[in-house]
Amino acid sequence: MGLACDYFVAPCDRDAAATLDRHDRTDGPGDDGPPYPTVDGRGVDPSLHLVQLHEVCTGEQFIELHHGPVITFVAERDGAERVVVKLTADLTRVLAEASEAQLERAAARWSLAQPAGSTADADRLVGVLRGLCGLVRLARRERQHVYCSLSV
Repeated sequence: MGLACDYFVAPCDRDAAATLDRHDRTDGPGDDGPPYPTVDGRGVDPSLHLVQLHEVCTGEQFIELHHGPVITFVAERDGAERVVVKLTADLTRVLAEASEAQLERAAARWSLAQPAGSTADADRLVGVLRGLCGLVRLARRERQHVYCSLSV
């Protein structure tokens, strides 16, 4: 089945963590709350692929010792089979400033590294990255944060 990754914007860690307790993880707070803006990032692992995107966008090799982590843990359920992480300020800055050419280079790099028969083609990956960059820009305008809900 693979790794399910839903990237979304939420106002705070508490609200982001609460999405793990809902059937539709993108429902907003309360029964009548609007859904959180979400991008289906299936297969785009924030701890692997977004580090590579950081490298493509900045031109420097990402070394956690110098940059710190790209994500921080927020919450988990079911023995860590479902997890919510928050994208760090450094990573969201890089995503907000990413050019179309940088997104295309990162997607091409990922698609070449995929095993035979994978559905992670460069066009789909560029679409995911565009959506993710849009989420980041929205979060910055709204003074909110970008999270990723991961489940196996």
